Amino acid sequence: VVPLVLVMRILSPMIKFKFIKIRSDRIGHFIYDGAEWFSRSKLKSEYKLFFCIIGNTPNKQWEKMLKRSLCIKPIYKYIYIWNEFLPGPKAFTKSKSLTGSRDITMLYQKTKFDFNFTNNEETKCKEWLLNKGWKTSQPFICIIVRDDAFHSNLPSDRIYYHQYRNSDIEAFNSSITWLIKKGYWVIRMGHKTEKALSIRSHKFIDYSFDKNKRDLLDIWIFANCTACITTGTG
Repeated sequence: VVPLVLVMRILSPMIKFKFIKIRSDRIGHFIYDGAEWFSRSKLKSEYKLFFCIIGNTPNKQWEKMLKRSLCIKPIYKYIYIWNEFLPGPKAFTKSKSLTGSRDITMLYQKTKFDFNFTNNEETKCKEWLLNKGWKTSQPFICIIVRDDAFHSNLPSDRIYYHQYRNSDIEAFNSSITWLIKKGYWVIRMGHKTEKALSIRSHKFIDYSFDKNKRDLLDIWIFANCTACITTGTG
């Protein structure tokens, strides 16, 4: 790979390029940064963009969808890594969002944002929801409330720092009940949460504790919900 990196650098005045590392250590950044670069890749640019993902990812479905939509190849990862060992690597690479993982330039309004699920993925997810008693076209709302379980693997001092972002899910009981009475299904999301909610309604799904939860459903449910209520998970 090293000779290839050197050749590309030599050719860079004639063929402008950037190797982009999509941040993948946190689900929030992984989702947003991947979507941001997907949108940016559709805008006119003087640079040819190549993308890589380095290390483990928090959601394999989103990783799969990015690889279907962006120019991501295994070799690009090694080009990115070895380029970092040479002087002036930043002239040829980017490693994060250009806007702090926030759509402050209304990027999604300027581009056609069209991440799609395969027919097989759609079928699997709808079957899961239909088995809960849901009927096709019924609206459902996602609710995700961050609590102490979110960063339970961090050192105690770091957990304390992040506690200001946490809330008690039981404070949302009356809101969930109200939405159900209005005819909505409500799905409580979350990969890891402290406690389950005991709301007696077939239209409430505590997905956070569902034994069949998986990466595909994580993405599909959010992509297809009518609305989302969130405390901001960070």
